[in-house]
Amino acid sequence: MNTSPSGYGLWLLVVLNSAVFIMFAFSFFKPQTGRDWRTFGAFTAFIVALFVEMYGFPLTLYLLSGWLQTRFPQLDLMSHDSGHLWSTLMGARGDPHLAPLHLASYVFLGYGFYLLSCAWHALYQAQRRNELAVAGPYARIRHPQYVAFVLILLGFLLQWPTLLTLLMFPVLLVMYARLAASEETELRQRFGAAYDAYAARTPRFLPRVAAGPSTTAALVLVALAVAAPGAMAQAAPGAAAAAQTSAAGGVTVKVTPVAGRALEFSVVFDTHSSDLRDDLLQAATLTTGAGRKLKPARWTGAAPGGHHREGVLAFDGADPGAGPIELAIQRPGEPAPRIFRWQR
Repeated sequence: MNTSPSGYGLWLLVVLNSAVFIMFAFSFFKPQTGRDWRTFGAFTAFIVALFVEMYGFPLTLYLLSGWLQTRFPQLDLMSHDSGHLWSTLMGARGDPHLAPLHLASYVFLGYGFYLLSCAWHALYQAQRRNELAVAGPYARIRHPQYVAFVLILLGFLLQWPTLLTLLMFPVLLVMYARLAASEETELRQRFGAAYDAYAARTPRFLPRVAAGPSTTAALVLVALAVAAPGAMAQAAPGAAAAAQTSAAGGVTVKVTPVAGRALEFSVVFDTHSSDLRDDLLQAATLTTGAGRKLKPARWTGAAPGGHHREGVLAFDGADPGAGPIELAIQRPGEPAPRIFRWQR
C-alpha cells in the first residue's frame, strides 16, 4: 500500500465548509414554518455528514478498507484523492477533480442553488400578496424548492459518495415527497379550486419538456461532452497512465509510465535521510498480464547516491498489449518490494 501525508483530520475545514454551504442554502431558502425547518434540518445533517468524511475522518474508507486494499493494492487510503470513490472504483486515472462525474457535479450544484434561489424569490413575492405561487419555477413544477435540494444532494454524491450519505439520500427523498404531499393538502384547503386547477396543469416534480430540435441537439452535445474524456482515455492508454507514488522509510518513489512507450517508466527517488544507492537494473522486475517477468535493459538517469535521483527505466520486449502490468522495485534493506500496477 502506498502511504502519504494524511488528507484527513482537518476539522477546521469541516466546520468552515459546512458553515459556508449551510449559510448559502439558508440565504436562498429562508425557512419560516416548521415544515421549512424540518426540510432544512435534514439537508444540514447531510452536509455535515458529507464534510466530516471529506476532511475529518474517512469512515467509509475505513469500513471498506479490507475490500479496497484487496482490489486496489496500491491505493493510499489516507490520500484525499482516494475519497473520490467513483473514480477509485472505476479505476480512473489522473486528477479525480477533472473526472466527468466530478465535473457533472458542478452542473447539479450550480443549477440546484440557482433553482433554490429562484423558487424562494417567487414564493416570497406570492406570500407578500397572499396569493398562490404560480410564477417562475412554480409555473413548471409545483415543488421546485424540493427538486433544488435533491439536485444539490446529487451533486455532492457525484463528488464524494459515502456510505452514510448514500443511506441518507433515499430517506431524504421520501421525506421531501411526504412534505410535498402535506404542503399540497394545506394549499388545497386554503386556495380550493384555484389550487386544483394549478395542480392539474403543473407536474409535481418533473417538468414537461417539449423535445424540439434545439433540445435534442443540446442533449447530444452534453452526452458527447461527458463521454469524450472516457473515450480519449481508452484511445490513448499510455498517455493517460497515472503516476503512482510510494512513500515508506523516509524514501518516496514516484513511477510514471512514459507516454507512447509501453515498456519505459519515469522513476523519481526523493529522501532527506540517506543516500539513494539503488541498482535498478538488479532491483526492478516488470510482470505483464500474460505472466512474463522482464528485467530492465537500461537505466537512463542519475547514478547511485545523493538524496534525489530520477531517470527512465526501460525494458526490452514486445508491447504486452491490453491488461495489467506490475512493476516491482526491491529497495535495499526493505522487507518487501514497492509495487506499482496499471491497467492498460
